[in-house]
Amino acid sequence: MQKCLTAEGHRQARALAPRFQEWLAEAPNACSAAGVWDPAKVLLVSSPLGRARATAQYTEQLLGLTAEVRLDMWQSLCTV
Repeated sequence: MQKCLTAEGHRQARALAPRFQEWLAEAPNACSAAGVWDPAKVLLVSSPLGRARATAQYTEQLLGLTAEVRLDMWQSLCTV
């Protein structure tokens, strides 16, 4: 993880993770009937690129989730 992000990149990734947590608390599709976000309704997806995986690790740790690396989702973004 250390080689993929600069010090600034790590700072940004640490700052981003709590924002995901806030968003989940307000996302009706991610919440249970009690209004609490439900990990079973959340899919954290990451590109296989090292910097994306390193960024996702901060969110994984905070939310207790494991990001699914989905190459198929990213290949379609790269086609011209």
